[in-house]
Amino acid sequence: MNVIDIIVVAVVAVIAFFIIRDVVKKRKAGITSCGGCSGCSGCSAHPHTEEDK
Repeated sequence: MNVIDIIVVAVVAVIAFFIIRDVVKKRKAGITSCGGCSGCSGCSAHPHTEEDK
């Protein structure tokens, strides 16, 4: 491996680490990708049945 390859792999690993850390923090805080389930009908975080409505 070339030195440049090692640097690129290290930078990608650091970026991936920060993205994963951010996702984990948001998940622990209760923030989801569908806006906190306020009127969400598309995510599978909670079952959406006719009885719930």
